[in-house]
Amino acid sequence: MNFALFLGCAIPYNEGNYELSARNVLGTLGVDLECMPGAACCGHEIEQVNRDSYVVWAARNLCIAEEMGLDIAVLCPSCFLTLKTVNDLLKRDAGKREMVNGILEDIGMKFKSKVEVRYWVQIMLDEVGIDRVRKTISRDLPGARFAVHYGCHLLRPSHILNFDDPIRPRNIDDLVELTGGESIDYVDKTMCCGMPTLSTDMKLGLEIAKSKLDNVSNARIDAMITACPICHMMFDSNQPWIETTFKTQYGIPVLHLSQLLGLASGFGNKELGLDKNTVDTAPVLEFLRA
Repeated sequence: MNFALFLGCAIPYNEGNYELSARNVLGTLGVDLECMPGAACCGHEIEQVNRDSYVVWAARNLCIAEEMGLDIAVLCPSCFLTLKTVNDLLKRDAGKREMVNGILEDIGMKFKSKVEVRYWVQIMLDEVGIDRVRKTISRDLPGARFAVHYGCHLLRPSHILNFDDPIRPRNIDDLVELTGGESIDYVDKTMCCGMPTLSTDMKLGLEIAKSKLDNVSNARIDAMITACPICHMMFDSNQPWIETTFKTQYGIPVLHLSQLLGLASGFGNKELGLDKNTVDTAPVLEFLRA
C-alpha cells in the first residue's frame, strides 16, 4: 500500500532518524511512503495569527496529495492535527471550501475532497493490523521497562483525531509491548512535554519537561518512547540543557517508537539512526536477545 508522506518541518531539520526508522519499519510491513514534491509547513504555526491563512496553507498541502492520488501518512502529531482538521473542515463547509479554492486558483490548484489524513501508527493498527506487526518481531527486549509519552496532539481534540482514549490511551503501549518489554504507567502520563511553552516562557517549558523526566525516573524506567518529533527533541536533545539548568542528572534514553519497533524487527543502529540520538541508547541495546 502506498501513501504520500508528509514530513513537516521538525523532522527534516532536526529528527531525520525518525523518518529513517519509520520508513524502514513501515517498509517491512508493505507500506511504501512517497515524497510529496513541493510540500511546505503544515500551517500549524500560523493558526494563532490568521485562521484563514492557516486553512489555505494546509489545503495547499492536501492538494499535492490529491494530485498524487494518495492518502497522506503523517509522522508528526501537530501536522496530523492540522491537516486532518482542515481536511475535515473543507469537506463539510462549502463556503470555506469556495474561499480556499478562490485563492488556490491563482497557483493552479483546487481542493477536491479526495484524500484522507492518517497518522502512521493508525496505518499500522488499522491497515496493516497488529498481528502482522507482531510477525515482524524477530528479537525481543525481556525485562525492559518503557515509559510511553503520548504528548498532546495525538489525543486531543479526540472528537477530531479519533486516535485513542484521551484519558487512558493504549495504542502505543500495545505496540511497545510487542517487543517483550513492559510499558509502565506513571504520574501525568498524558501531560505535555513543555516544548510549546519555550517560546513564551522558557523557564516554565523546562520545568514542565523536568517534571515529566522526574516522574519517569521515579518509575525506574529504562527508556522513554515518543511518537512525536517535537516531544523527542524536548526529552532527548534538550535533556542535557534541562540537567544543567536544574543541576540534576537523568541519562534517560529517549527512542522514537519506530526506533524501538525497528530494533525488535532486526534493524541495526545505523538503519534506525540511533547514533543520531543525543542521549546514549546503549542501555536499551543490552536488553536485546537474538
